This record gives sequence, C-alpha cells and structure tokens, in this order.
Amino acid sequence: MEIVFFGAGEIGRRAYGFFDMFGIEPDYFTDNSENLWEQECCDIKVISPEDACRRADTVFLVTCKDDEGIREQLIHNGISPQHIYSGKDYYGMIHFLCSITDKKEEKKKARVTWQNVLFDLAGGLVLGGVETWSLQRAEELQVKGYNTVCLTHDLIKHTITPKKIPVVQLPYAMEENTNIRVKLTMETICKYLPCTIVCNFPNLNLVAACLVKRMYPEKTKVIAVIHNDVTLYYMAYCQVQKYIDKCLVISSKIRQTLISEGFSRDKIHLLQWRMAFGIELDRSYSLKGQPIKIGYAGRLVLGQKRMDLLMRLAYMLRNKGCDFQLELAGIGDYESEMRVQIQQYGLANRIHMLGLLEHAQMADFWKHQDIMVSCSDWEGHSISQVEAMVGGAVPILTDVSGVRDDVQDGYNGYVVEVGNIEKMAYKIIFLEKHREMLVKMGMHAYETVKNRQPKEDVLERFLKE
Repeated sequence: MEIVFFGAGEIGRRAYGFFDMFGIEPDYFTDNSENLWEQECCDIKVISPEDACRRADTVFLVTCKDDEGIREQLIHNGISPQHIYSGKDYYGMIHFLCSITDKKEEKKKARVTWQNVLFDLAGGLVLGGVETWSLQRAEELQVKGYNTVCLTHDLIKHTITPKKIPVVQLPYAMEENTNIRVKLTMETICKYLPCTIVCNFPNLNLVAACLVKRMYPEKTKVIAVIHNDVTLYYMAYCQVQKYIDKCLVISSKIRQTLISEGFSRDKIHLLQWRMAFGIELDRSYSLKGQPIKIGYAGRLVLGQKRMDLLMRLAYMLRNKGCDFQLELAGIGDYESEMRVQIQQYGLANRIHMLGLLEHAQMADFWKHQDIMVSCSDWEGHSISQVEAMVGGAVPILTDVSGVRDDVQDGYNGYVVEVGNIEKMAYKIIFLEKHREMLVKMGMHAYETVKNRQPKEDVLERFLKE
C-alpha cells in the first residue's frame, strides 16, 4: 500500500511532521499546482494528481483546506471513498493513523490502579462551568486518595487560582510548532502513567491523550466530556472514538446528536450535575411591594452569554415599570462596557455587580434570588441553572441545550426562544405581579433537581473499572 498526501503546502508539511513522530512518511505528495510537480516537499517527491490516481493500492490523506473539493476530485478520478481521508486537522490525522496501522490483537489488560487523574483545562484557569466542574471533581477525588492534576498552558490569561489542585502549565507561548506542542503534552501525560485523562475540549490535549492511548493502551484511559452543543465536538470526538474509553455528555440533546453522528452508543453516558441538598427548601421570596430579585451567575462576556441582551432586558424592564433588583455574580471582558451602559441607562440603583464569588457563597446567592436568568445563545448544560433551582430560584432561560432536561415550561420555570428578551421580560413581569407563583414554581424547581440526583458518581465508577 502506498500513501499519498494531497497538498504540498503548510498543512501537508505539518502532517509530514506529525507522522514522522511515529516513523511513518508518505510515498509521494501530490498537488493541483503544476509548478510543484517533480519538485520535493519534506524531501518527498511531488507528483501530479493524474499520476497519483493511476497508482494501484494507494490511500490518500487530503492535506489542504478544501478537503471536500479534493475528495470529489479523487472520486471523479476513480479513487474509492474508503481510500480517502481528511488530514486538515489532528483528529483526521489520528483517524488516518489508526486506519493504516496493522490491526494487532489487543493485549489483555493487566489490573491497573488508576490513581492519577489529569483534568484537561486547555481553556485556561477561568470562570466557567467546565472549570468549576473539573476543579470540584478534582478536589473530591483528591480527598478519596486520587492524585489529581490540572493540565493547561500559558497561551491564555488565567483569572482563578486553584488552592488545592496542582496545575501543570505547558510552555506553549514560545513554541509556534503545533507538532512540538503535541509532543510536549504527550511527554507530560507519560510522566503520570498509568493515568486517566479527562478531556474537556476538542484540542491538543485530546490529540495528545489519544496518541498516548495508542502507544500505551494498557496504561491509559481517555474519558472525553462534551460540555457544549457545538459541531466541532461531535466531529472531533467521532474521528478519534477508537481511543476514547467513555464519553460523558451533559444533556439529552447532546447525547442524541452524538449518536446520530456515528459515535458508539455503548460508550456514551449522561453526566448529571451532583448537588448538595438540605432536607427541605429553606428560603423566602420577595413580597408584593418589594423589588423582585433577579440573579445571574457566570462569565460577563458578549459571545455565548450575551451580556448585551441582559443589559437590554434590564432596560426594558425598567421602561415597563417593573420594580426589580438584578445581581450579577461573575467577571469577564464585557464587564467594563456593562458598567458604562449601567450609567447610560440609568440603572445604577437596580443592577449590582458583585464580582467573582467563591463557590461556597453560591448557595446563599441563589437563595436570595427570586428568579435566575440566562440569555445565552448556546450552552451544554449550565451548572448555574441547576444550582439556582437547588436554591429555589425560578429559572427563565433561552432554549439552549440542557435547559429542557431541567425546566418544564410553566411548571418549574420558563423557556423562551434564543434572543427573545421581550418574552423573557413578559415572564418576569408576570411573576412580579403574581408573587405566589414564585413559591409554587420555586418549590417545583427544587424538587425536580433533587428527585433526579444520580445515585452514583459516573466518573469515579469509570476510574475503578
């Protein structure tokens, strides 16, 4: 079998460097640029596409941006679709790697104690649901005797500092070569073998984890988590699913989408947020004649969380005569603009920015709110909405992934179309005028989440298997 890389540019050279780490190189490069024919790329001869398609028993890795166009070109020239692979990103290259290597019988795994657990925090040490969940789980596992570590890098400005969990920060800032970044991450993971890597993102940490799994299958577990209903997750995880032991998804919608994209149903497990509950809901709500209390907790950012819509919602409520107080718990790069708008809109006596609260403070925060709002354009399954419901706050949310796992519209909260702040304002004003509904719906919210608490810790169960 001969291997041809279709694309002798930057992507092709990157692919060559990647496969060179595993002692694999193409027999030829090919390219649609005639001036490259009979030249060399990475010391490999570049031949014409016509010549490449005439060769028998050949597989093609498409190493250029227009992989769909090249795929159609190859099929038109008689190449079987089964012999064409996309190599424009690492997930495609890993899929190609496991396809061309010999399918050897897997060795019987020896019994291994999986005490080392690495949490992928490649998004940085920042305020967010992924980071909150990872650090909480890392601390809980540490108490139970596991050696937990957070794996991140120096390309992102960190805004939080874990107090109990050690952090390994990979030196990416001075290294532009992504192949070397992958190698650095692989070397770091190997220091902790045998280990489990909890991959939270489709990024270089996932790539490195899958490659270490390929090298040391008996010493490596890869648990992938899909935190967002985003196409990139589905594409990446499906391409490397051979090396993923389990995939945890945080909403029913994500589960169904992943299955429809071809991921093995047997490897998928629904991850439900585990919360601490009192014996009963102990709180009060604002009375008629008092401002209705609205809370938001999360990143103060424009993208995804849509703080611009939240500001417009507050302005709309004020203009409609709603008596309210809005408290914001969080920080983010839209914070300074929000402060400007608060002054411009005359909302200084209605909106209070509390900054970053400790997680231990969040239970009291929600017990002091009548309503929880979110204007997000997309989510995976917001931890904040579950925490708010535990505290008896009535959620009013946009219809994003994970919302309908918790909220039954009109029973324990309200769900509005993404971007429809007019309807959100209407629901808030309705509750302001019917305060008795706060008590009823708040109790329903609390009971909904309490009654469906998971009986076991899915992540820890997988560590023990």
